[in-house]
Amino acid sequence: MTVSEMSPRVRFTVFVTLVASLVSCAGDPLPGTWTASTTTGTITLATTLVLSADGTVRVTDAGRGACTGSRTYTGLTWSSSPTVLAFAGVAACTGAVTCVVGTMNSVVGCPASPSAAMTSACGYALSADGNTLTLSNCSGSAGTSTAYVRAAN
Repeated sequence: MTVSEMSPRVRFTVFVTLVASLVSCAGDPLPGTWTASTTTGTITLATTLVLSADGTVRVTDAGRGACTGSRTYTGLTWSSSPTVLAFAGVAACTGAVTCVVGTMNSVVGCPASPSAAMTSACGYALSADGNTLTLSNCSGSAGTSTAYVRAAN
């Protein structure tokens, strides 16, 4: 039986049942811990993006390979629409990543002066299984297009 063959009353019942199912199953799929690895030259950072259900966000860059240490940003909030992930707030940064580049140590630390208030937005796509979050066309300070994988709980 197709939808057009159903009586109006049956179609309405099916519609209400579908909406009720979606509402009861609805939940924001974005909260969680997401990880990505980025390499620039000989510097490799493992980035962990934590989108908390309370709307706060924490970003940690940890050194890999020739790099050690970590740098963490807190003090930001996030919000989303079906296609845009937005960040806002004043980021507080702690820590540093030290990398050996040739015979020199290169330190990727926090900005010398406190961050000003920021707003940024990225387009996002979530994979069908909900385990890959791709951020693209980011504005402001949110970085470049990156695919993050949901961390196992």
